[in-house]
Amino acid sequence: MSELFLDGNSLTIESAFLAEKNRVRVSLSDHAIKRMQRSRDQVEKWLASDEVIYGVTTGFGEFANVRIPHEKIKELQVNLIRSHSAGTGDPLPADIARLIILLRANALAKGYSGVRPKVVQQLLKIFNLNLIPFIPEKGSVGSRSPLEPTEPFSI
Repeated sequence: MSELFLDGNSLTIESAFLAEKNRVRVSLSDHAIKRMQRSRDQVEKWLASDEVIYGVTTGFGEFANVRIPHEKIKELQVNLIRSHSAGTGDPLPADIARLIILLRANALAKGYSGVRPKVVQQLLKIFNLNLIPFIPEKGSVGSRSPLEPTEPFSI
């Protein structure tokens, strides 16, 4: 495997691990770029027509019914990034951090989120340059390290 193309659907656990371990170059498929762009265009259309979009033109959670003024939409998104940038603990191992980038890029490549393709391309640039983000083992919004033990599930 010399290059891996993400389309949001065909990435396997095996190919993700091979890409991380062997430093395989990862790119978006043309089809994924088109799907993401269509999704983004729809978001832009809704914004232009002043539609209600959860988390874009409204608050989150218990503030879902709070309408955000058009001039504050970008500020809301910046604040969302800031609020999710909190965490504590040791950094995740480099290979896990890289896999997180790859898996997030693949999920966004499905084209359901309205994210701009260039955002995902930037994530893949980080992956391809082997830049390792500092990802604390305990984060916000209920996330936790895959290394943290869990209670066994039983019925």
